[in-house]
Amino acid sequence: MAIEEITNPDTFRAALKEHKVVVADFHALWCGDCKMIDPFLKKHAADEKFSDVYFCKIDVDVLQDLSKELSIRRMPTFILFRDGNRVEDIFEPKPPQLDAFLAKAL
Repeated sequence: MAIEEITNPDTFRAALKEHKVVVADFHALWCGDCKMIDPFLKKHAADEKFSDVYFCKIDVDVLQDLSKELSIRRMPTFILFRDGNRVEDIFEPKPPQLDAFLAKAL
């Protein structure tokens, strides 16, 4: 599945209602760690075993109010939602940590 870039908070809230499992990547264009981990996220999003997981990216500079609402303070921050509920967060992960985090989405 492709990773959808969310630019509207209503689109994000609708995704939480529409999809059972959502992985949200809160990032910034200027963030070096965000750029480093992005290829690993894309690899997982394209993997068939994650076909039921909705992946999205949210630029903290574009959706500042949503980022504040969700208490995003470090980038990248990945949040796992299940049935619209926030299940787990991971901050500034290295690839092995991201692998373990995403395994919880299955």
